[in-house]
Amino acid sequence: MIVLRLRESYFRVFVEASRKLVFSELYQASKQIVNPWIFELEYPGKSRIFDGRTGGPFEQPVIIGKPYICKLIHQVDDKIHGRSSGHYALVTQQPLRGRSKQGGQRVGEMKVWALEGFDVAHILQEMLTYKSDHIRARQEVLGTTIIEGTIPKPEDAPESFRLLVRELRSK
Repeated sequence: MIVLRLRESYFRVFVEASRKLVFSELYQASKQIVNPWIFELEYPGKSRIFDGRTGGPFEQPVIIGKPYICKLIHQVDDKIHGRSSGHYALVTQQPLRGRSKQGGQRVGEMKVWALEGFDVAHILQEMLTYKSDHIRARQEVLGTTIIEGTIPKPEDAPESFRLLVRELRSK
C-alpha cells in the first residue's frame, strides 16, 4: 500500500491553501509515484471510479478521501423568526423591521411581482393591507379572528398612501 505524505503545513483543516498550490502538490505526487488517478486535470479534487460489474466508468467523478463538510444546522435556530402581531412605526404605521425589534419581513417590489406571477391576489392583498399599514383593516382582522367572522375588504387607502398624499400636499 502506498502512503502519500504531503507537507502537513499546507493541508491543515480550515487553513487556506491556494488552489494552485494544492493542484501543483497533487500533480507532483502523481508524477512521483506514477499514479495518474491522484490528480486528474479534467476533474481536480475528484477521481473517476469504475463499475465492478461492467468495467466502465461511472458518469460523474467523485471525491475520494476526506472532504470536510461543516453542518450549519445550528444557524437556523438563530435565524428563524415569526410574527403575528407586534409594534408598528409611528409615522408610517408599518411593522418594525428586524428580529430584535419583534418586527416583520419586508415585502419588496420584486417579491410582489413574483407573487403576481403566481396569481395570488388575495395573499397579496392580505400582505399589503391587513398585515402591513392599513390601521382599520388590521383592527377588523383582529376582531374577526377572535369572534370567527369573515374578514371585510378594506375600502379606504392604506396609511403609506395617505402619508405620501400628505407629503405631496405640504410642498
